[in-house]
Amino acid sequence: IEYLAGLCNRRGMVVQLSTVVKEIRWAKGQVEIIDEMGNTYTSQRVIITVPLGAWTAEENAKGAIGYSPALPAKMEAAKQLGFGSVIKVLLRFNQKFYDEKILSGPGIDLSSLHMAISDKTIPTWWTQHPSKCSLLTGWLSGPKAAAMKDETDEVILMESLASLEGIFKVPISDLKGNLLSSKIFNWTMDPYTRGSYSYSTLHTGKARKVLMEPVDNTLFFAGEALYDGTEMGTVEAALTSGRDVAFKIIEG
Repeated sequence: IEYLAGLCNRRGMVVQLSTVVKEIRWAKGQVEIIDEMGNTYTSQRVIITVPLGAWTAEENAKGAIGYSPALPAKMEAAKQLGFGSVIKVLLRFNQKFYDEKILSGPGIDLSSLHMAISDKTIPTWWTQHPSKCSLLTGWLSGPKAAAMKDETDEVILMESLASLEGIFKVPISDLKGNLLSSKIFNWTMDPYTRGSYSYSTLHTGKARKVLMEPVDNTLFFAGEALYDGTEMGTVEAALTSGRDVAFKIIEG
């Protein structure tokens, strides 16, 4: 996973580069971005959209970004925003086995099943309905996800299959035999995210304003955590925040 930096060059064009950023050196109207390979990229302005986990990572930790001059007020503000844990599981099966299974009794048609919520280890699952794709997405969040963050992908996969066994009453051996591929996203253990989504705390309002404030018309900040609305913590929030900051630069 790499950071995507948006740079505004002297012609006002946005240049995108995909790299792991290690340091941002800046002065008013001048920015130098240094990646982990030692490459340097220069611009007059930069939009910083890194996850809260990167903001709050310890100095010199993998995924941390150093700022020169430092931004202590921004760092402290980031710590005041809530940042949650999520483990996401993608399981692709040979066929949609759940179409013919029963959740709670006879006569239930699962052909249009969109979501199943349970008390299992991986409690929430959704399908690709109305698509015919046989992909199931599992979701574990909050303290329960944090408690499982150190487990291996294999352990999480087995817990996922056991959860599906309990929900759909399908033997785990059948699920294994029907499984084509799997992918585990343990965002809390990823050094470039260190978590997955923001949530409100008692200090969020004031902290967000501090973190959103541009620095010397040179450093600008965006991201799902900086969206001031009900969709905080979503992709929509991230896109809206980035768009608003880009317009601010263009119009400024």
